[in-house]
Amino acid sequence: MRLGIDFGTSNTSAAMFDGRQLTFIPLDPANHEDPHVLASMLYISSKGEQLFGRRAMAEYFEQTAGQTIKYEQKTYGDVTMEFGDLTHVAKGFYLEEKESVGRLFQYLKKFLAADFRTNVFGSFYRPHELITMILRHVKTVAEQTTQQEMSSILLGRPVKFSTEEDKNRLAAKHLKSAALAAGFLDVEFEFEPVAAAYNYGLSAQTSENVLIFDFGGGTFDVTIVNFDNGKSRILGLGGVPVGGSDFDRSIMYEKIAPYFGKGHYVDDDHCVSDATFTELLNWQTILNLNRNRRFLRTLDDWIFYADDPKPFKALKRLVKEHHGFAVFQEIETAKKRLSYEDQASVQYLVPEVFRNEGEIRIHERINRHEFEALLGRYVRQIMTTTDEAIRSAGLTTAQIDRVARVGGSSRIPFFHHLLAQKFGAEKLLMQDEIKNVAAGLAVKAFQQQ
Repeated sequence: MRLGIDFGTSNTSAAMFDGRQLTFIPLDPANHEDPHVLASMLYISSKGEQLFGRRAMAEYFEQTAGQTIKYEQKTYGDVTMEFGDLTHVAKGFYLEEKESVGRLFQYLKKFLAADFRTNVFGSFYRPHELITMILRHVKTVAEQTTQQEMSSILLGRPVKFSTEEDKNRLAAKHLKSAALAAGFLDVEFEFEPVAAAYNYGLSAQTSENVLIFDFGGGTFDVTIVNFDNGKSRILGLGGVPVGGSDFDRSIMYEKIAPYFGKGHYVDDDHCVSDATFTELLNWQTILNLNRNRRFLRTLDDWIFYADDPKPFKALKRLVKEHHGFAVFQEIETAKKRLSYEDQASVQYLVPEVFRNEGEIRIHERINRHEFEALLGRYVRQIMTTTDEAIRSAGLTTAQIDRVARVGGSSRIPFFHHLLAQKFGAEKLLMQDEIKNVAAGLAVKAFQQQ
């Protein structure tokens, strides 16, 4: 039996279909909301232990939150550099986090087209090699659950990993390599929104044109499918690499970064450049700032010369300690609350223990209107892509009979209102927004056997 796997930017799920019943694999028993959903997170301890999902997150918080980050320089061998007829051999060095007990990885799918290596306690991995570890975990749990070997999978992929075609092809190549390295012998792809359409097709009763609005943590995909007498036909496809994690970054930049000095003056006529705060848009890059000695010297200058050094002291604690991930978790929680409440707060407190140490004190209320204003440029991309898919299908808006929303970000009320205005509220329906793609992949995998 073939396994359908939806490896998502934020969440991963897997399912099988036997022609009558869908069976989801319990990938994360620690997820008490839904053990069939695994947060796409990987934690590697200094001893080589691998943890996944909620356990990965819990271990990271327990072992590292609030711990001061220190680095030591290590050598990884000789580096040969050639300049015409001249050859120079130098020692290669890297900075390794000192006394660290583990590393946490999140949003790995967004880096599938990248070719850099990251140092994990002296071993260097490309992003897709880390993804292999997650997919191997999925394979192991699936085999334990079903008591049968899982060697053949149908793996979901977005319509576009990137707007650049070279990166799009490279990301797909890397994802397939990750699955093969995880132990799967037969790996095929299906577009994620197409997979969602297969699941919807199980319940389709009449001839209709269905628009699948698939909006997850890292990508937005749209598919136009015609269902007629149990048969389906793909009419149009589209996608852009925009997702819920981009909204988190917008909240960080516009609403939270001022707590760390954005918009503040070092002296009467010198405002800190906003470019500095683009490094705060991922909790991983916040950690990397601690390696940047020039930045750390500049930050000390800001603290010394600023009329109000408090936000810069907060920034130093954010950078020097493991607080970035926790701050982004608070941002994500507030974002999700705005899907069913008119107002939410991002709150995070790290008190000052020693004199002049500084503190992090975030208490920022965000109302739904403010949040929707931050979505402006992304909304244009998403709705333009939707219109292009309808045109490529040779249809008009009025000829769309149903709109199925899929993916966690499709819960956002703003997009519900936009779709209701465009297609009519009576045409909207909500699928299982997290596991729907895995379900569709399982259905398609069964049909291909």
